Amino acid sequence: MRVWLRDRHVGAVLIAFLLYNFVTGMVRAVENPLLMWIQRWSQHSALSAGQPWYNKGQVFGSLSDAILFLIVSLLIAAWLYGGDKPTETKAKA
Repeated sequence: MRVWLRDRHVGAVLIAFLLYNFVTGMVRAVENPLLMWIQRWSQHSALSAGQPWYNKGQVFGSLSDAILFLIVSLLIAAWLYGGDKPTETKAKA
């Protein structure tokens, strides 16, 4: 299976998809505080004074998803493209 995934470039597409999900998770983690800052800046409401600057649960969830995607993509890449151990052929003398 490893040879098939590597030779037909299915593994490369899988790794690229997992890395895309990693980048998306990182963008989501940065996006939440930025959007909440823009919302506070534009509303100028006295009611938003005590609210937190960002949603900790959403940021933590996005970061944990991103880290999981990165770990899985690195493990698959190491398994697929890691150095193959050459088989020793014994010459008959």
